[in-house]
Amino acid sequence: MRRGPKSVIQTTTMARGDPFDVDAYLAQPLVARVATAAPTVRPVWFLWEEGAFWWITGSYARLPEFLAEDPRVALVVDTCDLDSGEVLQVSARGEAELVPFDAARARRKLARYLGSDEARWPPTFRGLDLDDHRFVRLVPRRLTAKNLSYPRVASARPSGTARGMDANDVLLVLDRLDQSQIPFWVDGGWGVDALLGGQTRSHEDLDLVIARSDCPRAEAALAESGFSHDPSVEPGLPARLVLRAADGRRVDLHPIVIDAGGDGWQELGAGAWGAYPADGLTGEGLVEERPVRCVTPQLQLRHHLGYPPAESDRRDLRLLAETFGLALPPGF
Repeated sequence: MRRGPKSVIQTTTMARGDPFDVDAYLAQPLVARVATAAPTVRPVWFLWEEGAFWWITGSYARLPEFLAEDPRVALVVDTCDLDSGEVLQVSARGEAELVPFDAARARRKLARYLGSDEARWPPTFRGLDLDDHRFVRLVPRRLTAKNLSYPRVASARPSGTARGMDANDVLLVLDRLDQSQIPFWVDGGWGVDALLGGQTRSHEDLDLVIARSDCPRAEAALAESGFSHDPSVEPGLPARLVLRAADGRRVDLHPIVIDAGGDGWQELGAGAWGAYPADGLTGEGLVEERPVRCVTPQLQLRHHLGYPPAESDRRDLRLLAETFGLALPPGF
């Protein structure tokens, strides 16, 4: 049975550790996990403004049904930066309510995660149907912030051993780029797994396609997470900007020059160019339930055929072919 409304009394408690700016923390494009009394737990993109959490739902989800039965929810936003040892948490409790969809608020929310240029948003996020979407608003009765940070401990990994890029590493990089409003498309092995909707193998690095003019800003943004340019890698610029961290993490940026028609061109050197057609930059995928823009399956196939494939490449292409109905050449 739905509980009756109560007067809103919001309290904020700073528990453990040094205080931090909760409003500034919640202004970042982070993911909140919302638990209902159903019980269910779901990750959501949110907006923190006017002393409330706001996120979008609609007829496609069961959340409105659960909230109609019992509006009580708990929510947590947390981050753990293994590079710096910073661990921050904000948790909230209260009764959520469904309110009419507000297109302006929706644009503010989505711009946090997808950048300010709506033309680059995946089609599913453009022009949301007013009749099919609503906002959930949670004005917390209790808001608790915890700083659980610890002194960074040097890695026990032997020097020179590559640790690769796991999902948390990838999300950290994507968060940094989103915070700097740098558009990107996930490519390479993580791009394949994003298209497939989940991680299927380990990855040595993270390949991202970005506009060449954004490379300096991307390098600066990722420097905050311990990445720096490795000029020893071949091929390097102009084909690739390879960023490494001391613990072995690696990000390969593929710089492209985007022409008036939206096609991207990667300068490979010696007068050669690689093509990223506009329709090849329309892929959509998921990294740990986070929607991302990525290279399409068709362009993944085309690029994989440009060099002798390793066994991991063959495996990736077989999975893409099975999932998206692609035709593979003999030998795959």
